[in-house]
Amino acid sequence: MFSTKITITNNNSSKPDLACLATGTLEVINNEKIKIEGLKIKNIGHGRAGESKIGFYLSLDTHFDQNDYFLDARSVSALAPGEVATLSFYEDIPSGNPPAGRYYLGYILDYDKKIDESNEDNNNDCYFDSPRVVVPERGNNNGGGNSNCTCTSITASAFCEDFEAFTTGGLNLKSNCFETWSGSLGGATDGIIESGNGNKYLKIKGQNVQNEQNVVLQLGDRVSGKYNLAFRIYLLSGNKGYFNVLHTFVPNSNHNKYAYEVYFNGNNSGHVRQGGRQTDFQYPSNSWFTVNQYFDIDNDQVTLTINGAFVASWEFSNTPDEYYNQVLKRLAAINFRALSGNDQYFVDDIKFTTVNNANNSIESREEEVNQLEAVETSTTFELNYYPNPVQNQLFVTFVTKEAQAVQLELWNAVGQVVKRHQVQAVTELTHEFDVTDLPTGMYYLKCVAGDNYMTKPVAIIE
Repeated sequence: MFSTKITITNNNSSKPDLACLATGTLEVINNEKIKIEGLKIKNIGHGRAGESKIGFYLSLDTHFDQNDYFLDARSVSALAPGEVATLSFYEDIPSGNPPAGRYYLGYILDYDKKIDESNEDNNNDCYFDSPRVVVPERGNNNGGGNSNCTCTSITASAFCEDFEAFTTGGLNLKSNCFETWSGSLGGATDGIIESGNGNKYLKIKGQNVQNEQNVVLQLGDRVSGKYNLAFRIYLLSGNKGYFNVLHTFVPNSNHNKYAYEVYFNGNNSGHVRQGGRQTDFQYPSNSWFTVNQYFDIDNDQVTLTINGAFVASWEFSNTPDEYYNQVLKRLAAINFRALSGNDQYFVDDIKFTTVNNANNSIESREEEVNQLEAVETSTTFELNYYPNPVQNQLFVTFVTKEAQAVQLELWNAVGQVVKRHQVQAVTELTHEFDVTDLPTGMYYLKCVAGDNYMTKPVAIIE
């Protein structure tokens, strides 16, 4: 159902008067997208109306004004008296802003007031009674927020970025570490900072080939060492996502070299391309999950886990289509990009850390500790390990909000502890177990943190 009324002016004014002739049809697709077709705008006045814009809004009531939640605008061509323009609208339902809830959808004609009309009172009379548009909760991003967690140097041995230090809007005019692929800042290819549920995050959205959002986080052109790069990502059902890691990056260059590409295909399945091979994986929709990448440049190895599950481990010197190119063994950047209009995803809680070769724990200098997120009174922790099955090295990552003493143990099938690693109070830990001296078979990884523990199965193979 819709509501529209046209007020006919009976004066002799020579001015135009824009009015909503037909609201059109509204389709809400899977509570994710808004589709409107057949919206008709008519000039019912006596003068010609120049080109104008119509604003699309969400409101908690049927009294629409510019204090309601603005979605987007569409251009209306110049109209002679009696002439009609037909428009369509197709956009994602926002999440986080406005707050979750049920909203009416309506239009405001000439919303930026560029046309001098004989009657301005009928510009907001066009809206839908139903269906109501449901704005979903984005879900809680358990990473929290800390305005001190922001990247200030791409060569730091450790940094984090949770976007809390940014204002909403364009990303790159405010960042020391991010760049666009083209090197042009503040344009259509820039990432967008949005907020919701008490957090800010990076939004990457597809528009068209010329205006795809294409953001690069530079990582300092590292040619040796061991590093861990983790971030949280959120995709609505049906939305696609993509990122790649780069061996080389120069803004606005056609010669940048990819290390590998990761695709989220919009149906809870994805794949990684490296070395001319493709490895598939699964991921959840409508919730935040973690992508973790462990780089051992010295030993030419990279390991990818998604949502806590091992995906693959391969030679870091590979490219997506080429196996082993030792010249390219360099960690330059990660590229968050929209490949099509169906791409839309959100990124938060990026953490880059150096793994110290002496004790395989996260290196944390005093000035970098201050960049880590604020401690919260929570005893939950996240434990990831890979690969599984394992032949040589088992990598374990541990993350918690509250600093705790941590003990990692590897148990064999008869209940004997065969490997152990202990540290004092930490919020993050990366450890590497050498299992080459252990017989093949089933083992268990046990993590004890404070009063909590978790046990996971591990298979050691030849």
